[in-house]
Amino acid sequence: MVTGWGFGWVPVNPPNEPPERLDRFVLRNEFPAPFLYQGQRYPTVLHGYWALAAADHSDHDHIRDAATAREAHEAGGHVPLRPEWTLIRTAIMAALLRAKFTQHPELARALLSTGDATISYTGISESPHWTDRGPREGRNWVGRLLELTRAELIADRVVNEGG
Repeated sequence: MVTGWGFGWVPVNPPNEPPERLDRFVLRNEFPAPFLYQGQRYPTVLHGYWALAAADHSDHDHIRDAATAREAHEAGGHVPLRPEWTLIRTAIMAALLRAKFTQHPELARALLSTGDATISYTGISESPHWTDRGPREGRNWVGRLLELTRAELIADRVVNEGG
C-alpha cells in the first residue's frame, strides 16, 4: 500500500508551485500541476473538479481562477452544483487525473514508481467518497482512479513500444 507524505498528513497550506524534488505529494489533487481539460486550463485537479461541479458558468470561472486549491475547494463547496453531479463526478475525476498525469511526464513517473501497490488516498477535508478512511468509512475513489490512471499509462507505453 502506498503511504507517505501527503497520504496520512495533509499540509494546511499546500504549495502553489511545485517543489524542487518531487515525491508522492504529486499524487494529491491539490498539487500544483496546471493542465488542459476540454479547452480550459486548471491549476490543480481540485480547481478542475469544483469548477466543473458548478451549475453556473460564472461560478465555474471564479473557482477555476481561485488563487489556491484551498480557495477553489471552499468556493466549490458553497455554490449550486450541477443537478447530475453525483452521477458524473467520478468520471470527471478520472478524466482530470488522466489529463494531469498525461500532460506532466515527471508526475507520471512518480505515479508509475508506485508499481502495483494499492494506493490509499487520505485527506482531511475531502469526502469519504474520495478517501480511504478504513474498512467501513471511505470508498477511496481517488486511490482507485490513481491506480487506473497508472494502469492506463503502462498500457499506453506497452502498446506504443510493442506496436
